[in-house]
Amino acid sequence: MVRIYTVFLGLLLVCSLPAQAVVLENFYSATVPVANRDKATFTIGLRDALVQVLVKASARPEDVIKDEPRLAQDLANGEQLVEQFSFSQRKLTKSETGEPYEQLFLTASFPEKTILGLLQKGGLRLWPNDRPSTLVVPIVKELGVARLATGSQAADEQIRQQLQHQAELRGIPLQLPRADSLSNWRLEKLWQLNPTVIDELGKDYKAEAVLIARMAITGEGRILGGWQLSQADTLSNYDVNTETMAAFIDDGIAWLARSWANQYAVKLLSAENETLLVVNGIRNHQQYEALLDYLESIDIVDKVYLLEARQQQLQLAVALKTQVEQLYKTLQQDQKLQEMHNLDAGQYQAQYFWQQP
Repeated sequence: MVRIYTVFLGLLLVCSLPAQAVVLENFYSATVPVANRDKATFTIGLRDALVQVLVKASARPEDVIKDEPRLAQDLANGEQLVEQFSFSQRKLTKSETGEPYEQLFLTASFPEKTILGLLQKGGLRLWPNDRPSTLVVPIVKELGVARLATGSQAADEQIRQQLQHQAELRGIPLQLPRADSLSNWRLEKLWQLNPTVIDELGKDYKAEAVLIARMAITGEGRILGGWQLSQADTLSNYDVNTETMAAFIDDGIAWLARSWANQYAVKLLSAENETLLVVNGIRNHQQYEALLDYLESIDIVDKVYLLEARQQQLQLAVALKTQVEQLYKTLQQDQKLQEMHNLDAGQYQAQYFWQQP
């Protein structure tokens, strides 16, 4: 009998990945500053690190994550969720005075299943760690003169550091153009958002997208301007008016993360008794039928829905009568589906290989 299933409401559907994606490493870890190694500080640091990982994985603002009531208890129990952690001391420079100082940092990593479970619980979308390669061109105009903010000026160094910091927080792989790579004529064309020059620059750096940041400093010190994201034939614009350069960059990179996430993020299951399975090794219709018969024969399985079939791989949504962990234990005991390890970092579903003929 041929089975035809509709897509289960509440499940997401597979998004297309960017053509020239960069796979982020340490996707489920974050580094945060801490005052000391005391237990109370450690607990707060783990909470901050967990929030940062969720921000990076979902592209949602930090305050949204912190204020989500469904996540409150988990965020307070970071010690029970953390997989590994370490402390490190770094030498930094104060932006106001240029004085050096040392700062203690906590780096914490969390299991993939834990983060995916929290995203599901909080109703948050997952932006997988295949991220677009983006060339960012920061242009500052002051007293009518434009400059590329990748030079040797102290103000340019602060802009670069802020861009890199915000991009790291949100998991965005950025490139910056070399300070000597743009003539004054080309720089002015970029300020004018000339599409031909933008396209040429993107090809020069082999970037999937080009982000132009135009920052005009007023006589009162405010930052006026905006951001333009150019990808293939698509243009997106975001106007910004802030009091500080840091706020301008924070707003722009947050907007970029939202833009990418709207295009590439996927919606995970929202309940604890639903899961996504990816099964490889399905070479014919007979194996397909046998797999569905097996899954539906498990007493805790309510329904199985086919989301996508391509080559020898099936993506399935499984609705359960109990929690997801019980299904994983059953699959491990039965050994008809072998869990696959060392997968590409971009995969976000549980992956198995069908071992039956």
